[in-house]
Amino acid sequence: MMKRKQIGIVLAVLILILLLPMQVFATDESGKCGENANWTLAADGTLTISGTGDMEDYNFDAPAPWSDREISAVVVADGITGVGAYAFYQQKSIVSVQLADTVTRLGVSAFAECEGLVRANIPTGVTVLETNVFNRCFLLESVEIPDGVISIGDGAFQYCEKLMSLHIPDSVENVGMSAFTGTGYTYNERNWTDGSLYCDGVLLYVRGMPATSDGTPFARSYTVKDGTRVIAANAFSGCADFKTVHFPVSLISIGKNAFMDCSDLTEISLPDSVRLLDNFAFFECGKLERVTLSRSLKKLGASLFDQCFALESVNIPAGVTEIGDYAFRHCRALTAITIPDSVERIGVEAFEDTGLTKLIVPETVKEIGAYAVGMRQVDYREEPDEYGLWFEYVPIDGFTLACVKNSAAYEYAEKNGITVELIEGAKTGGFILGTAYALGDLNGDGRVNSVDARLALRAAARLDTLSDFQKTVGDVNGDGTVNSKDARLLLRAAAHLEALPEKFFTA
Repeated sequence: MMKRKQIGIVLAVLILILLLPMQVFATDESGKCGENANWTLAADGTLTISGTGDMEDYNFDAPAPWSDREISAVVVADGITGVGAYAFYQQKSIVSVQLADTVTRLGVSAFAECEGLVRANIPTGVTVLETNVFNRCFLLESVEIPDGVISIGDGAFQYCEKLMSLHIPDSVENVGMSAFTGTGYTYNERNWTDGSLYCDGVLLYVRGMPATSDGTPFARSYTVKDGTRVIAANAFSGCADFKTVHFPVSLISIGKNAFMDCSDLTEISLPDSVRLLDNFAFFECGKLERVTLSRSLKKLGASLFDQCFALESVNIPAGVTEIGDYAFRHCRALTAITIPDSVERIGVEAFEDTGLTKLIVPETVKEIGAYAVGMRQVDYREEPDEYGLWFEYVPIDGFTLACVKNSAAYEYAEKNGITVELIEGAKTGGFILGTAYALGDLNGDGRVNSVDARLALRAAARLDTLSDFQKTVGDVNGDGTVNSKDARLLLRAAAHLEALPEKFFTA
């Protein structure tokens, strides 16, 4: 009897054991995820990253070691400085993320498509929110962008549909493409005013001019509101409503593609507060004729004015060091431009298919990209050339490159068979030392036209500072200053209504 009772007890215990959840017997999993970083996955689904330094970066072909595990929470412990790219990509069961204050880097797509993620913190040491870092976190309700973040990458919070509240600190200088597209904030019509969506000092999107209630035509100009510091990427893209846009002096940055394909835009004047003009900012603005750039710019981005077919007047400010690839490609109305002696690089096809017949390149330019100027496309190649380009290029008949012998520009011209005009000395302030310039030729391009009049007007209004030599050639009426009277005489001369005295000055 006792033996039967003991057997019954053993059987009962075995049955209870079999009924217990498997998790009771699960053991923690662990491994390395960086040179000095380790991971541990507890039985309750909490993944802890510990140690020091950065985690490894992952990708589609080499996913994180926990990519096929069920994770409910992520804790990145004190000492870890970087969360790797794609570290938690498509971990749909993660609900919360807790990052230590030591974290200063969140990699590309680090938490992208964590569809169950509700809460996450961004440590104060993070300065860049990389591309797609929280993309498609549909349930993300709360995240604070700390003061100190400088750049918000493309798609960073795209389709975070539950993200209704948003604050962008004043430290942010650049907002990428679709960074907040599809968020609760952008869906909420109460956040929009007259077709525009702002968030703090950032202009995110412009739909176009709203229709007037009485049916009268709306104004063809747009004024960015005072206090705006950043125009986000693609903000005006494809908007055909405006001929002009007015910018506040608070503006510091214009994102990539910001005005792409604004087909009716004709004139732009940027305040000197603007420090960043990103790639493709005015790409395909086919009617854009006149541009005044900020004197604070250091670089003209790639394809900045590409396919601005009507562009005929633009200044490259002194201080610009790089003219990006394709920056002025297909600007067919552009017949004159001055390269300041601050420029060190002219990019690939930067002035391809323009109206230029001559370009003076200072010896400060140390690099000129493939087919940057003076060349035209004629046919496809059977194989790409040494630059990876498929077009055949030949020198443009009648084009001259003016440069110092043995300079980068000289070598470029010699290599491509372009006609060279040798100049002596350094190019300073838009003029070649030892060269004679006509009265009124303020930009040193060898002709007197409306561009010179514009320079005189801007100098008169104290928007631009002229060099001493410019003041000499620009004093058309001989009163000792360059002012609006000189600008008027220059305009009349450009329109062939009045001839200027034939005077020449040597730089």
